[in-house]
Amino acid sequence: MMKHSPLLLCALLASCSAFTDPSSDLDDARARWRSAEPTAYEFTMERLCFCPREITGPVIIQVKAGLVESRRYADTGAPVDARWIAEFPAIDGVFAIVDAAIARRAEMIDAVYDPMRGFPTRVDIDYIKNAIDDELGVRVRDFKPRTP
Repeated sequence: MMKHSPLLLCALLASCSAFTDPSSDLDDARARWRSAEPTAYEFTMERLCFCPREITGPVIIQVKAGLVESRRYADTGAPVDARWIAEFPAIDGVFAIVDAAIARRAEMIDAVYDPMRGFPTRVDIDYIKNAIDDELGVRVRDFKPRTP
């Protein structure tokens, strides 16, 4: 019988955890979000894609009772034009981006969730392997609850 070193075993176990099921991770994170979602909050969102500047942000999003109250560009304070508001949703909409990638069977979905509140902090999606400009990244930062 072959004897494995504890270090090798730890490395093997750690590498397996990198291949978790995106749906399972999403469900766990969404459950944490539902139990910890504040009544009002704000965060900054950036989209990483081959898109016009108006769609990439960064945008400060303010939410109350699940509805977006305002979206404004972090660098200028200008409101996001109505043509682009769907690109900058509340946290539930960021979860929906991951849902849509799973439904479309994206080639690669890598999502990181806030350990306490469960909201996505980083999402990277590659819809088609070896295709150019089909990738999407989403970054959520500076999350803070607000007084309603």
